[in-house]
This record gives sequence, C-alpha cells and structure tokens, in this order.
Amino acid sequence: MHTETSDQHRDIRAATEAKDGEDASTFYGWLSQHPPFQYKDVDGLVDVANSIVADSSANADKAEELGQAIAESLTGMTFSDVKLKRTDKATREKIKLWSR
Repeated sequence: MHTETSDQHRDIRAATEAKDGEDASTFYGWLSQHPPFQYKDVDGLVDVANSIVADSSANADKAEELGQAIAESLTGMTFSDVKLKRTDKATREKIKLWSR
C-alpha cells in the first residue's frame, strides 16, 4: 500500500482556507467603505451601466408587483375581454446622465 499527499487538493488545506477567509474579510471591509451602488444626491433608480438616473415616474423596480396585479385582474376573463392599459406597465423614464 502506497500513501502520499497530492498537490492536487492544496486549496482545501487549513492554511489556504484561513488565507481565503482573511482575503474575503479584507474585501468586505473595502466594500463597506466604498459602496458600489450608493450615489450622493440621487434619490431614485440609477442605471449603473450607463449612469442614467430615472425620474420619479419610473417604476421598473416594481415590475414583478405590477405583473402580479395585472395577472390577478385578468383572472376569470376571456381573451376577447382583455384590455390592457399603457399606464399599467413598468416604465424606465430617463432624465439625465450622472457621474460619480
């Protein structure tokens, strides 16, 4: 019988796990000091990819709730009776570009 440690599973050693824990702690500490999705003087939705700020009429963050309400209102109706209003949809109105 031949037994030998393998370098294949180095990542499960206690020292590696401890270092990973320290690295994660350092990263979380940095994130708490530099929140990536917090913007000064902006109240509302921000498209972080394009730096677009939505006005107060935007409701895309409530799309699931709006969809549920629409689905509940359609319960029991036939297809020919369905009339959807534009005001019931999720919107993403854009007003300005913003930079950090």
